[in-house]
Amino acid sequence: MNKAPLTLKPQDLFVLLAMLAHGGRPRNYLALMMSTGLAPSVLHGVIKRAKAAGLMTVDHEGYNAVLKPQLKEFVLFGARYAFPAQLGAMTRGVPTSYAAAPLKSLIAPSADAVPVWPHMRGEVRGLALTQVSQMGQGDLFLACDKTNHPDPFEVIY
Repeated sequence: MNKAPLTLKPQDLFVLLAMLAHGGRPRNYLALMMSTGLAPSVLHGVIKRAKAAGLMTVDHEGYNAVLKPQLKEFVLFGARYAFPAQLGAMTRGVPTSYAAAPLKSLIAPSADAVPVWPHMRGEVRGLALTQVSQMGQGDLFLACDKTNHPDPFEVIY
């Protein structure tokens, strides 16, 4: 019997970054579910695909753990090709790309609408940039807020 190969989904990157915001490994599926807003069955699929892609492993204590160097390489060099960004309609959201720090201070402003990640608590109107994962309130930045943890990208570096 031929099984279809496992292919990463945008939500996989979201969950891996959320895991980094919590120290790189989930305490359990319930904790991961609470921080991401995803069902345990979805999280199980994420972990299965991440292991198949070489972005996670089982550590010496038997816990699933994110492989930081591999995830860093994927975020820096692969994610833009695996999950290309697409601009959408005008909406309220959080500035991203060249509209966010530190690029915002380096790039001259124009009359064009800036790219934003749609979010109901966003304070800027701009063109919706398709998020890595459409999780509504369970997005990565809210996951970080719940733990008072810095931006998960800082954890990779």
